Amino acid sequence: MRLHGKVSSSGSASTRSASLNRLGAIAVLAVAASAFAQPPMEPVGATLRYEVALPGGTWGSSVTIQPGERVEWRAVVSYTGTEPAVALGQVFYQPVLSNVDHEGAGTTRDNLGAWRYLTQPGVPHRDRLEASEGETTQTLLDYGRVVYTFTSRSTSAGSSGAITGHRHTSGGLPAPGGFFRIAGANNPNWYPASIPNGSVDLNNQILWGVVSDNDSAASTWFVTGTQNLTIFRQAFIASTDAPLFGDRIVTITSESATLRRAGGGAGTDDTRFMSWALAGEGGTAASIRVGVEYIPATITIVPGPGVGLVGGTAALLFARRQRNKS
Repeated sequence: MRLHGKVSSSGSASTRSASLNRLGAIAVLAVAASAFAQPPMEPVGATLRYEVALPGGTWGSSVTIQPGERVEWRAVVSYTGTEPAVALGQVFYQPVLSNVDHEGAGTTRDNLGAWRYLTQPGVPHRDRLEASEGETTQTLLDYGRVVYTFTSRSTSAGSSGAITGHRHTSGGLPAPGGFFRIAGANNPNWYPASIPNGSVDLNNQILWGVVSDNDSAASTWFVTGTQNLTIFRQAFIASTDAPLFGDRIVTITSESATLRRAGGGAGTDDTRFMSWALAGEGGTAASIRVGVEYIPATITIVPGPGVGLVGGTAALLFARRQRNKS
């Protein structure tokens, strides 16, 4: 029969059906793999911008104050990549303030604001500031991470410890030349510039920094949005001691060396990244990985009235002594 001839030339009906089923299964798997494939990492796909303001003023990139005065500051992150991100995933960072005055004690050295850490048992997100606290430039009672606090900063041994400001001193004139580095209390050492071979201990110096991340996509704590997300708030209170040799400029910024490692604690891949979430993804499962551009803010501390004359006279006397020695 002609029908039989067609079937025999193309294989049996059951064989064709099995082949089609296999092709269909392969197609479904290919679509599934495509849906869950991690997008390629973009070298720069986000900005982390620091901003400063006088209490009650306007956020900006710089501010000028006199000794003993206070400045509010914050960290703001935005997505600049090409993937259809819908929310922040996770970012590790360690804010650093340079050219800090650590000499003296109390108000005669630079200070940060108090830290928020609620001690009530069973309270989630104990160091969380509300979105409104991240937007205001008014002085707060205490400071810390804003909104994105899914990963806790545990105070137990073997964990990061509550967030604090570590003082690092390098000495030198005209200013003490020290640093504030903000990280977990159990992370006192300066972070390594690179970890090419992997190290659990060195990697903990990254993981025990500051982390801002989202909850799972189904959580009531999950927050959408990718632009101008305030993730951190603090204050800087300048020393009452006036600069002796002109203005003192304090810079607030971070470095890519404080971002999460692709290789974790043991792998050799030292690529650093933060993550953003696609629709349906939670913070720790966010698949968009990008590098970060850091935009610093500056605080200029100028001598108070009459101090400039004293500083200028001291500088002239120093110059005369140097000439007399030659």
